[in-house]
Amino acid sequence: MAASFHDREPFLEHLFYRALMKTRHVWMLPPLDVGLPRQGLVLTWRRRVVNASPPMWEAYVLWIDERREEARVEWVPASYLQPVESEAPLAGRQRGHQGGPGTG
Repeated sequence: MAASFHDREPFLEHLFYRALMKTRHVWMLPPLDVGLPRQGLVLTWRRRVVNASPPMWEAYVLWIDERREEARVEWVPASYLQPVESEAPLAGRQRGHQGGPGTG
């Protein structure tokens, strides 16, 4: 039997909760695995209770709908989000300096 969202919630909290203010760029996974993932920008988080279900995390995500050529903002369940991995830039690095061969 496939794991439900509620089975995954502790995993999702581990992924997102420890860095709520740091996790901003995400991949929005398509519902039912139909379509391609889209890039999104998390504006804020909330924990929502629906009826008698356990609370679930949702993110208010800004994304570009390329079919309609417009920016959209909507609440997306955390189960459809995957953080974009990246490292912080090195401290003291000059803006615009790429550090490639022959640039120094």
